[in-house]
Amino acid sequence: MRCSRCGKELEENAPVCDECGAPVSCESDVTAGELSNRDLNPKTEEGASVQLPVPVLPPENTGEWHGPGETVSVPDTAEEKRGKGPRAVAAVIAAFLVLCIIGAGGYWYWYSLPKNRAERLMRSAETHLAASEIVEAASDYRAVLEIIPDLLEAQNRLYTIWSEEVTAVMDLVDSGKFEEALERARILPQIDPERETMNHSALTVIYKEWASDLAGNDDPDGVEKLLSSASEELSESEIIDIRQSVVDTLRYFAVLKELRTDSEELILLSADEEVSAVFEKMSSFSEKFAEFVDLGGSVPFRYAPEGSETALAFYRYMSDCQLVVGSIDEEGRPEGTATAYYAELFGEDGQFLFCYTCGWEQGRPNGPCVYHELGADVSDSSDDIVIKGDLIDGLWDGETEELFRDGETYFITYSKGRVKILSDNGPDANVVGYNKDNTKMISFSDSAVSGQLGVPFIYIY
Repeated sequence: MRCSRCGKELEENAPVCDECGAPVSCESDVTAGELSNRDLNPKTEEGASVQLPVPVLPPENTGEWHGPGETVSVPDTAEEKRGKGPRAVAAVIAAFLVLCIIGAGGYWYWYSLPKNRAERLMRSAETHLAASEIVEAASDYRAVLEIIPDLLEAQNRLYTIWSEEVTAVMDLVDSGKFEEALERARILPQIDPERETMNHSALTVIYKEWASDLAGNDDPDGVEKLLSSASEELSESEIIDIRQSVVDTLRYFAVLKELRTDSEELILLSADEEVSAVFEKMSSFSEKFAEFVDLGGSVPFRYAPEGSETALAFYRYMSDCQLVVGSIDEEGRPEGTATAYYAELFGEDGQFLFCYTCGWEQGRPNGPCVYHELGADVSDSSDDIVIKGDLIDGLWDGETEELFRDGETYFITYSKGRVKILSDNGPDANVVGYNKDNTKMISFSDSAVSGQLGVPFIYIY
């Protein structure tokens, strides 16, 4: 028999066509068109007829056919089955790629947030610092400040790196390691280029100190060679300033030599108790000292002859000056037995000159003391005042022997600088000194001693 739809020869009793899938009629030799209503509507046992559904064949290649009120699926062809697999795989891959893109975008957005970038750079900077990579660490901190300009932590750490490096450079200069100092100073702009002026100043200081050191060692050729190489980094005006500095350095060493010579003479005069000669020499010494300080000399000036335990220290306070000879520490403070000479500007009539020899503790006079005051005419020793007694922290304490300009000697008792009343028998019993204008005091005062720079005064004001 044949299929009523496609006409293919079918096997006997085949339920459906294996070519197009259509159901096979029970009478294979009769075509669908030849079936009568009688044949399609057999009678029931009671003689009533039953209406059978008339199949409606599906359009060609649709894979399904419809009867009244129902749909019957037709199995896919082999070709259609092969197409469904790749399409499903492609859909899964596409969905996965979309998720990856969305995730990557979200991560990139989080990664690129300013706060997160700054935190990563701060951690990177700390890692570089731990490895002593200061240039790289400074670069990270600058990058942080580009993101968050007002971040104090980054500002402070960048400044700390820069300032510590400047300190290291200056320490090398002080140690005379000028080449090493120059190499490190050239790194400063890589640490903080914003400090351009100060970075350049470091170079100028190094070249100036280096040239001065060469000049002090009497190496003029070395100075010229250094300035020739410095011209690549410094301006012409800066080179001129360094040359002037070299001239000043040469003068500095010349004045220093003169001060040392004068110091040796002053030490000898003090040892011989030539008080008037010491004060006369102090006048010229003070002028040289002022020039020494202007040229960069240190204060106080201290000199100790080689192999001697006796040293000299000199101070100047505006027009007043002080000279100490004896046991003096490295800072210029007397510690032990020493003699102090003072020349104080006292008025239009001249200077107030005095000295005293005593023991010193922590820079203050203590112990037995001989105080010597010169009159207006330093060459006339009869115009002097001499006091002998004990000092406690710069103040007279106990009984003193005082020889005054009128030739009279008084024995006056002090208690930590205050005069004790010895007698009430008239005003002359308590005469303790003279005013600075040489007028004798006939009245009593309990403040006969005042303290200034550790100097014991005996004058009544």
